[in-house]
Amino acid sequence: MTTETSAAAGSLRAALRHRGFGRFLTATIVSSAGDFLNIVGLVVLIYRATGSAAWLGAAAFFRVISWAAATAAGGVVADRFDRRKLLVALNTVAGMVAFGLVAAARFDAAIVVVIGLSMMLDFTTGLVNPSFAAAVPAVVGEDDVAAANAAVTTVEQVSVVAGPALGAVLVAVFSPELAFFCNALTFLVAAALFRGVPAGGRVDFGDGPRPRFRDGIAAVRASRAASVLLAVFVAAVFSFGFAMVLFVLVAVRRLGMAEASVGYLRMAEGAGGVLAAVVAGRLAARSSSRVLVAVAVITGVAPVMLALTTTPAIALTVLAVGGGAYVVLEVTVVTWLQRITADEMLGRVSGLLMSLGAIGTAAGALLAPILEKVIGLQWTLAVSGAALIAVITAVSPILPAVARDSARRRSQLVPFVDVLRSLDLFAAADDLVLERLASAVVEVDLDSATTVMREGDIADDLYVIRNGTLEVHSAGETAGTPSLVNTMGADDWFGEIGLLQRASRTATVTTTSAVTLWRIPGDVFLAAFETASLRPDIVHTGIAVRLARTHPSRTVEQLATR
Repeated sequence: MTTETSAAAGSLRAALRHRGFGRFLTATIVSSAGDFLNIVGLVVLIYRATGSAAWLGAAAFFRVISWAAATAAGGVVADRFDRRKLLVALNTVAGMVAFGLVAAARFDAAIVVVIGLSMMLDFTTGLVNPSFAAAVPAVVGEDDVAAANAAVTTVEQVSVVAGPALGAVLVAVFSPELAFFCNALTFLVAAALFRGVPAGGRVDFGDGPRPRFRDGIAAVRASRAASVLLAVFVAAVFSFGFAMVLFVLVAVRRLGMAEASVGYLRMAEGAGGVLAAVVAGRLAARSSSRVLVAVAVITGVAPVMLALTTTPAIALTVLAVGGGAYVVLEVTVVTWLQRITADEMLGRVSGLLMSLGAIGTAAGALLAPILEKVIGLQWTLAVSGAALIAVITAVSPILPAVARDSARRRSQLVPFVDVLRSLDLFAAADDLVLERLASAVVEVDLDSATTVMREGDIADDLYVIRNGTLEVHSAGETAGTPSLVNTMGADDWFGEIGLLQRASRTATVTTTSAVTLWRIPGDVFLAAFETASLRPDIVHTGIAVRLARTHPSRTVEQLATR
């Protein structure tokens, strides 16, 4: 795999020069568009056949559960098999299942059959996700992975807006059957495209939802602040579960629109989220309880306002504002959790956040049709928003203390953040990424003549030199007597090659004076790199220079395939 030399390493242009990545990105566009075609088609088909919120709720509930279970299982599957083969096979299977939905729509199959097929489709796509996310480095190489991730994210965000609109047009002008057919084709096209990307290795996505859920609960019990933030988040996604069921009812009964117009409602909500994402990080970084209360109230008020209007333009505006507020709420909750949770507990708490998110969404989808039957559509919409408003009102007296804890933790990290920002390696990282890195720093003092790492060892951590000097020796490709290849001092770093390339250490590093090092766990560094927040050009240049000293015949791409 090669790139054109005229494209700067780490740039979007360089990533796009990879033939495999062009196919990968095209497959992403096709697959994302197909997902929204299916969502709109499924909702319209079920509503036209039943006119029942109960059936919509059952479909949404079982789809969420299937997808959540498959996503966890997908990590285990991706740890066992070649990711390219998985992407091809699973997209092919998904295409066959989607053709099953075409047949079900064409021959007026029972709704339980439609829901069963949709569950199978969501389970299959859930299995795809871990392999899809982990395949990018194998496609473009580590030097261009940040730019590639940014391109994939951009495509997915655009699909949030364009996908539902396209689905609405197709279903309104033609039929849900055509939407399912087009979705089936997108899976087969994606499978064909994935055949042309490089073979991928394996990735471990953890132990599944049950251990994360159990360990997360144990961690949260020790933190009132974490419990409060999780309560706010679950209330927000609970409201989202209601929306999965009620939007089509709103379009038809309240706004006088066709069933397919549910796609336009989702488009408006997605557009608001995309616009809000630009400022969400900055608002979250302020650690203001007023900001969290405000966006939670706006998110909760949106469905209440939706219950009060019969004007499509007003409804679309309300949904755009509510969608934007939800994005800021989610980013704020995640950011505060990262700041107030001890590093050794953060993984478990994050796992609990994901698990509770799926449970909250499913619960909302299950309860929505029951309430709609008992108290009517307008009051059910109001209840879905009022639940979040009630939770944020109940915890608002506690939020200033949570915000102070977050701000205090941030102030404690400022000296570490300032140092990391001064390093070329982290110069482009945003404050949230720098704080995450800083919170993981372990300061290590070593005497002279201490070996920090040995050539051939398994790569585990990244090191930043605060003071003192070290020597780098390597046997290199000759495997003979190690020779001196470099000396390092304050503000140098080392250990990134083995981490980024998932390879063994290429050199032995020994102190030549008393030194102070900052040790950053490898998984934290890799997570920061994969957010596209670091300078891939700086990383690539540093790796290339160091490999030239120890393994001159080995390119960065070649090392990545070891």
